[in-house]
Amino acid sequence: MAGTAEKLKTRDRLKLTRMPEYLRTLGSHNDGGSLYFVVRRKGSGAWVFKFRDGRRLRSKGLGAYPAISLAEARRKRDAARAGHAAEPEQPKSAGLPLENLAERYFEHHATDFGAPQLKRNRALLRLHASPLMRLRANKITREQVADVLRPIWLGSSNSKGIKLRALLERILNSADNERNPATLKRLESLLPARPKRVARSVSVASLPYAQLPEVWRELSDVDRDPGLMAACALRFIILTSVRLKEARGARWEEIQFKAKLWRIPARRMKIKDEDFEVPLSDEAIALLREVRRKSNSDFVFPGRWSDHCIGRNAIFLAVGRLDRLDERGRAITTHGFRSTFATWAQEQRPDGSRQFDQETIEGCLAHFVSGLPGKYQRSKHLEARRALMNAWGKFATEFCR
Repeated sequence: MAGTAEKLKTRDRLKLTRMPEYLRTLGSHNDGGSLYFVVRRKGSGAWVFKFRDGRRLRSKGLGAYPAISLAEARRKRDAARAGHAAEPEQPKSAGLPLENLAERYFEHHATDFGAPQLKRNRALLRLHASPLMRLRANKITREQVADVLRPIWLGSSNSKGIKLRALLERILNSADNERNPATLKRLESLLPARPKRVARSVSVASLPYAQLPEVWRELSDVDRDPGLMAACALRFIILTSVRLKEARGARWEEIQFKAKLWRIPARRMKIKDEDFEVPLSDEAIALLREVRRKSNSDFVFPGRWSDHCIGRNAIFLAVGRLDRLDERGRAITTHGFRSTFATWAQEQRPDGSRQFDQETIEGCLAHFVSGLPGKYQRSKHLEARRALMNAWGKFATEFCR
């Protein structure tokens, strides 16, 4: 009750009996609730409703006194306030077209995106949000956003519709408008309901580690054809357990042969916090020396043209030629070799206890502690990882020694 009484004190401040006095005093007389009686010339006044549009304060005239009485001005003020809240999509201020705002957003957040993700985001806007791109961002309504989302809204929990809505929300947030037409809360009544599904994690198809030495021998035989650089790249991925993107972009300047170390720049890592050091086993060094003899490119694994790295599809084809299945009968994947490595490392128990601890295994996969604990747990387990990678290299190549 006290809060209600205090709220009432901020409204209806002007008194009808004092209107002649207000007309003699130049300036704005505040009635509360954003209603003002403005006197610019003695004996003449007008009612004005003031409201905030983003960072701007705007005014709307409600009529002159006495044609508009105090009671009527208050009713018009209340109607204007209700209309302003109910129609948030109305133009508020001059704004950039969405396509310009999007480019500015991408530029300001360049470090948040890798080049492939940036390309995908631009394509997502171009293919599915083209009706919005030339509209001024502050004039886009939630109905217009719903129209572009509706055709791609239903599907997986990671569908194009989900990604596009989140991207539009982030871009439109940068327009500094009070109400964003792309928020899920404002759109949910305009979009078809998504079926509720229980999230389930599905592991990638990976090669059973017992088959790895035989697969390594197959890759070594294939690689004797000098035109197939993909087999070399795949062998390197297996020996280092890195991600495809990290291996494809490897450059000779990143390799330290004497130190047996490969320093991957942060920009190519999944988590772009800092450079990542990969200890190289003797087998990995031997493979790199073999590749070096064939290459005249800055890239360790060049593609068809020496100024480009090898393509993803070339490596996918090399995996496909192996014609191997995982334990569920699925065709193995390139990324699955990371799982093959982790499973092998976890099951090394020569005396009944683990030979390699989980922190070392996760470190080899560049899975370090994140968040606040990671600020204090800064060890990268380099020497322990080196021992693990040496053992892994020997196991993978045991049929070729």
